[in-house]
Amino acid sequence: LLIWAFFAYNKNRKEDADSRIWIRQQWEEKITTEKFEFCGRAYTFQETLSGTVISYNPNNDTIWVKTDAGDETQISAHGLPFRESHRIKKYEFNGYHDHHS
Repeated sequence: LLIWAFFAYNKNRKEDADSRIWIRQQWEEKITTEKFEFCGRAYTFQETLSGTVISYNPNNDTIWVKTDAGDETQISAHGLPFRESHRIKKYEFNGYHDHHS
């Protein structure tokens, strides 16, 4: 009985590890085009900000970013911690019904 419990435990741990690997692979997959279709709908990503973090204030949950164009702007950190010199990009996600209408 003890040997059976040991093998059952190891099998469950392997299945859990395999499922975690599968989930991580799903998150790591990247969309490499700015326009794509999924389930009959068209979607686009548009880059709205690209720059480097110059300051992070956890007290008010904001970061100051120096954009690639040289401007400085303040945006919400959305509860995520940032270090100075982090490179960030912000995208707008748009979904369209029939053929981009």
